[in-house]
Amino acid sequence: MADGAMGAMLMGGCLLLCVILPIVFLYIVVAISIYRRKAFSALSWGIALALPLIGAVALLCVFGKSMSDMDARSELYDAACDGDLQKVKDRVAAGDPIDETWNLSGTALECAAGNRHVAVAKFLLEHGADPDAKCGNDCEFEGTSPREWAEELDEPELKRLFAKYPKHSKSRIPTQP
Repeated sequence: MADGAMGAMLMGGCLLLCVILPIVFLYIVVAISIYRRKAFSALSWGIALALPLIGAVALLCVFGKSMSDMDARSELYDAACDGDLQKVKDRVAAGDPIDETWNLSGTALECAAGNRHVAVAKFLLEHGADPDAKCGNDCEFEGTSPREWAEELDEPELKRLFAKYPKHSKSRIPTQP
């Protein structure tokens, strides 16, 4: 099952347990109180009112960070976007996945190419980045590969760089002119 579907199921389950069931409990307490024409104790009312609030807070605590991280990007991606070659080298040496895509963005190479950072793009290509990798469905620029960015931006140096690498190849060795 895809991570997105699993996350949606998990969040739906937590929503049910943390918010909906306590609200149902509150309505049951109110209904019984009205039916019996007798008030419940303050403790019962306190619990009935507090449970949905506690559930909502718990849900936000559990999912607040992960929801805010839906477009969390790696340090490699951010360094490539900024054109910080040294940090890109450090992150690749540390083992960051070179072609990993992020929820609302593409690969590090895509960002480097899109921002005209030729030195960073060259380094990433030399270390196995896929010049034809396309970001996923949730990406801002869905379906645009780093090679396509180089063409679209009409950046001669980037075009020459990507021309050295065969299409749909993750070759670390550029083709010879």
